[in-house]
Amino acid sequence: YGRSRGRPSFLDWLLGEIAGCRKARVFTDQWRTPTPVSQLPEVLARLIEKPQARGLFHWAGADRVSRLEFGRAVCRAFSLGEENLQPVSMADFKQAAARPRDCSLRCDKLSREIGLAPLGLETGLSAER
Repeated sequence: YGRSRGRPSFLDWLLGEIAGCRKARVFTDQWRTPTPVSQLPEVLARLIEKPQARGLFHWAGADRVSRLEFGRAVCRAFSLGEENLQPVSMADFKQAAARPRDCSLRCDKLSREIGLAPLGLETGLSAER
């Protein structure tokens, strides 16, 4: 997550819906580990410094949250009310393609390799204000 200069990110969309007093439908039953893009340059720089690093790595934020929990954290970080968050189930929302319920990632392997802890959601969102 982060602010976009091109196609709106999920964060941009969510802020636009809430600020525009529109209902933002957010899943209660889909989990993710939102990745703060603000931390990616440091992650990549540290990984470049470790040419011996091999294998498959994931990077994400520290917190596994539902889309609704993410929305609530965004509201807190940007001092917005939660009344425009509309909790929905994935089953209630018609999607063009099937999506997994749990899209969360574990990044403990890369975290140990580069000596960096992933940012928590509250910390990452505060950098986006």
